[in-house]
Amino acid sequence: MNEAENFPMHVGIVVTSAAQLASVYALLGGVALAAVATAAPSPAKTPEPAPAAGGEAAPAVDAGPDVSGEIDAGGHPWSADLHASTKGKTKDGFWRMKVGVSRPDPKPGYPLAEATGTAESGKASEAGESATTETAPSTAGDDDEFAAFRAAAAESDAKDAAAKAGVAPRKWTDADLGALCNQAATKLGDPTPVKAVIAEFIPEGTVAHSRNIPEERREEFAKAVEAKAGIEFAG
Repeated sequence: MNEAENFPMHVGIVVTSAAQLASVYALLGGVALAAVATAAPSPAKTPEPAPAAGGEAAPAVDAGPDVSGEIDAGGHPWSADLHASTKGKTKDGFWRMKVGVSRPDPKPGYPLAEATGTAESGKASEAGESATTETAPSTAGDDDEFAAFRAAAAESDAKDAAAKAGVAPRKWTDADLGALCNQAATKLGDPTPVKAVIAEFIPEGTVAHSRNIPEERREEFAKAVEAKAGIEFAG
């Protein structure tokens, strides 16, 4: 049998480790494969994030209008700790406050006569102020809920003052002054302080009696007696 007729031929060899592979190569006259035993495995590919349901990326959260650099009528920039997340303003140009949070005092030089805008100008444009009024209606707690009460009280005080101004000055008679002096002495528990006031108002050389108080000084005298005794004439 001619051995040359059987070559070249292919022989299948199964190895179970890099060491066996190196031995086979050595037996066959090949180069040692030390690198095979120490070769590091390929790094695993990092999986990409899964898309949101429906195959689309999740929409970005709306953080509201950009108010960076903008201040309100009190000179304050918007703060997440103090102000509403809507970043809107009241009709007076102040940031809307969070529920339960008190509005801080205005900075020196504020509030301005108009609603404020950017820090550079200190005032808002008319368009911006109009948009704020339309898109951010006033809610309870943002504005002074007792403004109407105070306005009514001020109006009432003004009417009272006008009514008092229209009343003619009281004409203090001898009987009125005598009753007032007795009322004051009773309150003080001693007529001496009242006599001292009488002595200040009577003309020199006359008897220290309330009936001798000059007509033009009687109202002044009555107020002095009332102040002395801490009373108001009940006559």
